[in-house]
Amino acid sequence: ALFTACDKRGATYIFDPDEVEYINGKPVITISGDPYESYEDKIGRADYVFVAAVTAEKETIEGKIDLPGMTFTVYDAEVSENIKAVLPESIELFKFGGLEKDDTYTLFEYDCLPEEGEKYIFFAQTYIDGTLIVQGSNSNIPCSDEVLSEVKAAAENPTEFNYPRHLSVYELAERFGLDPSVCGDIATDANRSLVKEIKKSRSNG
Repeated sequence: ALFTACDKRGATYIFDPDEVEYINGKPVITISGDPYESYEDKIGRADYVFVAAVTAEKETIEGKIDLPGMTFTVYDAEVSENIKAVLPESIELFKFGGLEKDDTYTLFEYDCLPEEGEKYIFFAQTYIDGTLIVQGSNSNIPCSDEVLSEVKAAAENPTEFNYPRHLSVYELAERFGLDPSVCGDIATDANRSLVKEIKKSRSNG
């Protein structure tokens, strides 16, 4: 039998309990995703692509960064290789999904929550305040030599999308010689300006 579940944003999901995945013995409610998106597309959409090892799972939070009702799991990670754009060695990232208050997990289909001590290839976007967000199907992939080679090859010819690459607090901190923790307002102003520029170019075009 199929069952329905309604999340705190009002979205309804239909699932088969015989096919439900579990994390730590708790059921996972999945959000539809696209497992077939090419590496070229994923790199084109991402603001940052990098290899990093997860050093700590810090907390699960709800409603972070003006995204009410959305659950994120916060991680510390050490970057070992930058593939698109440049990040420092030590970063904090926000992964969409995690343990909910009702003891279920929320996660995109064909995605996984990073595990402490493991190395992944991350496809991260930047929120308006410079926060690194990892979300969507296969938005972090366990790193192997084969997969890394494929991603690097795709990075040579990524799909081009007509919107700006948003800047993270880490990139702005490096640019201005500041600590990333004080760069949220700077990132917000910079990224809003980028959005205005692209909207203006579209209207003129």
